[in-house]
Order: sequence, then C-alpha cells, then structure tokens
Amino acid sequence: MDWQTIISLGIVACAAAWLVRRIARIVKSGSRDGSGHVSNCGHCPKNPAAAHTQPLVSLGVTPKKSLDSE
Repeated sequence: MDWQTIISLGIVACAAAWLVRRIARIVKSGSRDGSGHVSNCGHCPKNPAAAHTQPLVSLGVTPKKSLDSE
C-alpha cells in the first residue's frame, strides 16, 4: 500500500468512528418508557405541538358590519 491509500483509509476510519459515536450518543440520550420504546418529548421547543405562542397574523372570517348599525 502506498501512503495515499493509508491516509485515505485513516480519514475514512476516523469519519466512521465519529459517526458511530454520534449515533450511540443519540440512542443513549433517548429516555425509555419501560417498554423498550423511546418516549416523546412533550415540552421540547422543537415540538410544534408544545409551543405556546400567539400567532402574528390571525387568518379567518371576520363578521361584516351591517348597514343598519350605522
């Protein structure tokens, strides 16, 4: 093997180790609910259902003013 092959294999090995470590940390950080399933996060800010914000624009039909009230 020449030196370029050794260097490229080293880079690929480092990338694979980083990827395995990253996946292991993600799997390890998930909380288990006892049945082996990863439970969801109800208070996570990335969860759109958990966001308690007021919309900037309210879309909908507004009642029209009647001509009798003027």
